[in-house]
Amino acid sequence: TGTNGKTTVCELLCHIFKYAGKKCEAIGNIGRPVIEVLGQQRESWPEWCIIEISSFQLETTYQQLFTMGGWLNVAPNHLDWHPSMEEYLRAKQRLSQLVITDGLFVCHNSLPPLEFVPEARVVRYGRLGGDLTVEGQTIVYNGEEVGLLPPSVSNGFPHDLDNYLAAFGLRIRVALL
Repeated sequence: TGTNGKTTVCELLCHIFKYAGKKCEAIGNIGRPVIEVLGQQRESWPEWCIIEISSFQLETTYQQLFTMGGWLNVAPNHLDWHPSMEEYLRAKQRLSQLVITDGLFVCHNSLPPLEFVPEARVVRYGRLGGDLTVEGQTIVYNGEEVGLLPPSVSNGFPHDLDNYLAAFGLRIRVALL
């Protein structure tokens, strides 16, 4: 979830999963409705569903359903629906509670501290520091080099780098499977 970049990160993450040999589909606000996919026979489900989810949906979801989740960013938005910016923030942060205990939750380093205590492992990321960051062209996770930035990202806009780091951080979960 996030105010901006959700579709980009979902598409990128689905590409990463497919490259890793996983069958996946981007669903939710980006593709087929979640209920349509889950309403099918389980044998026809993709191996992995990458779900783009909004604050509206997060407000009414109460079970730990997700293996991983990510909170990309936040800016004033949907304040015609949410009574205040604080309520909008709270709705976005709810995703951290919906990730399973042994799951992974990534969030941008510039976001406020989580109001909730997630049961999942939390990875903070950002181009200006965090558990997952960059040094020059190198991606660094907890002080160790774990990859190189593609030229299209390193020569792009700052938000491209943030989106890439979010997807790369979530890819850590794929590597554990």
